[in-house]
Amino acid sequence: MNPEQAQHNQITLTNLAAEPFDCIYNSASYGLLVKGQTRTFPQSMANIFLKHLVDSIMNERNESTADLGKRSAYTQQIVLNITAAVQEAPKTENQLLEDKISQMNRPSDLDLYIAKQTQPIVAPIAIVPTPPPVPVQSEPAVTVPDLSAALADVALEQKQIETNTPQAPEQPQTELRGKLVAYAQDTLMINVEDPKTKAAWAVMDDETLSQELNYEEPI
Repeated sequence: MNPEQAQHNQITLTNLAAEPFDCIYNSASYGLLVKGQTRTFPQSMANIFLKHLVDSIMNERNESTADLGKRSAYTQQIVLNITAAVQEAPKTENQLLEDKISQMNRPSDLDLYIAKQTQPIVAPIAIVPTPPPVPVQSEPAVTVPDLSAALADVALEQKQIETNTPQAPEQPQTELRGKLVAYAQDTLMINVEDPKTKAAWAVMDDETLSQELNYEEPI
């Protein structure tokens, strides 16, 4: 790795001294590094911080800063990790040309601003929660009563009534009687075949039946 590439390595340092160490680089402070704390710096900054950290520890312990053996030992304790920078392969001429064309075609800040201002406003889609399933309740069984016996009794009773109804002698079928029956059936919509109707009319003469039906002989 060339020296220029190595400057991008990341170095993790810790402070072994009791006093906090002020990380100053190019007259700018990058904060304090207290005892036992670790921080990661680019190699260009870590080189300077490491030298002053070692000096601070050796001065605190009244050791000579010129002792290279101890400086090396402290360095191994201070430097906790080194992350090498990934060296990218140099781009080919075609890649450089593509980068240049992409740069030229990149929209300007004004283009991006105009595009943002003219975007249609899309209303958010309301998410309707799915209602919980409604439990299905079984309907109680409906018991249909057996009416066959009751219907049979009614039919028998009706038959007995018809049987016990006295049969009145029928009136003679006169011409007027025929007109009255036709008038009752066609105009008054009476069921002339009904046994009760026939029985009631049988005891009426033509004049009485005519009054009962409000029949008027056409002129």
